[in-house]
Amino acid sequence: MPREPDYLTPNARTILLPAIAPHGFRHHPRRTFSRLQGQILQSISFEKSCWGGDDYRVWLSSWPLFASPHAHGIGDTLKWKNNVEGWWCSRSPRRAAEHMSQVRDLVLEKAIPWFDRTNAIRGILVEVDMAEVEVRKRPGHPQTSLLRACCLARLGDVELALHHARNAVAGYTSFLELQYEGTEEALAQAGSLVAALENDTREALLERWFEENFRRRRFERMLRPSPRT
Repeated sequence: MPREPDYLTPNARTILLPAIAPHGFRHHPRRTFSRLQGQILQSISFEKSCWGGDDYRVWLSSWPLFASPHAHGIGDTLKWKNNVEGWWCSRSPRRAAEHMSQVRDLVLEKAIPWFDRTNAIRGILVEVDMAEVEVRKRPGHPQTSLLRACCLARLGDVELALHHARNAVAGYTSFLELQYEGTEEALAQAGSLVAALENDTREALLERWFEENFRRRRFERMLRPSPRT
């Protein structure tokens, strides 16, 4: 069967990218645009509907690359002005261009300020706290505890980082019997952070995680000057 035409990707490159390039975003793989802010990776990516068709939504993320690979980062989907999750369509060249223009306007209005708030460690910690209060209204998932611990360790707040790292260990331990994929590896990484905080080797561990994340995601080309946006 012939492949269906892709109207999403070229419109993202010609309509969205010129608007976000002045803010430091560059085309990364396929339908992702990213920028590196120190050791924090910030990305805009497109996800097609799992039900098929040409509908898509837009993901925003800020990820400290020095954090454990299982800590990930923070993120959400692009919302309309009434805070409803946005879905757009790329079924035809006309629809794709119209809807990408809507995405561009919302990214400039809502996403860029969010990226500017979360381009530093303290901004990420504030966003994590807000998410728990406004969305979950309960103590964090061990993944969130691990993210907090990594950020606080980078800031040098060893006592509070150790508190959250131990919470992450306890949380992942409770997940073992549920046999969630990746739990054992996440538990090992949380345990490594506890040990590094106790032994004052946290910087070496965080640098190692940064190097692993950087190589895994192949970000080298993002650091090279590009003649094109």
